[in-house]
Amino acid sequence: MLHLSAQSNKISIQGGVTGTSFSSSLMSEQKLKFGDTYHLGYERETESKLLLSVGVSYISMGTRITNTGIDGLVVVEDLNLIEFENTLDFNYISIPLKVGKRIGDDFFGFGYLGVSNRFLLTAIEDRPRFDSNLEIIGRQKEDITKDVKRFDFAGLISLGFGKKFSNHEVFLSSSFTFSATSFETDNFLTGLNPRNYGGILKIGYNYRF
Repeated sequence: MLHLSAQSNKISIQGGVTGTSFSSSLMSEQKLKFGDTYHLGYERETESKLLLSVGVSYISMGTRITNTGIDGLVVVEDLNLIEFENTLDFNYISIPLKVGKRIGDDFFGFGYLGVSNRFLLTAIEDRPRFDSNLEIIGRQKEDITKDVKRFDFAGLISLGFGKKFSNHEVFLSSSFTFSATSFETDNFLTGLNPRNYGGILKIGYNYRF
């Protein structure tokens, strides 16, 4: 039986960085895209140190894709291919639902398993701009939000540790997330079945009441 006096409620504020890419066997030339994330949440901790968490987050995801051609032509300079990079920046509002376990008291560790419902705010493609000689003369951004599927559903796993000071807690956590749904549409990456995945590193503060 649970004793209410041993349970606690928490308001959580978190912020950190993301390193993400797309999962697709046909998009191998990728690099991690780094972004930011912020979270405001509520957590319930039971007497047995079971953690139940819900909140709302902003998260920046995407990838950097390396290319060697434009409009079907190969770009050649001194007989060497010129590589150029397109950056895809996806910004989501996310509602993560997590269940976890805490170990320890003043110094503590924790782990979570959960799911996250994400809703696309904006999708921006940043790509090079070429002149008539196919030389890069700058970069340009295009809003492709209307071309990308607006809903994303993902799983996540998190591990972390922290320190409690009376009713206050500070902590560091590391997470991995992988989308169960593809964001391709008839107008964007058709047939590639791309999905978001990547890591998240956050620092956070909990107020217990």
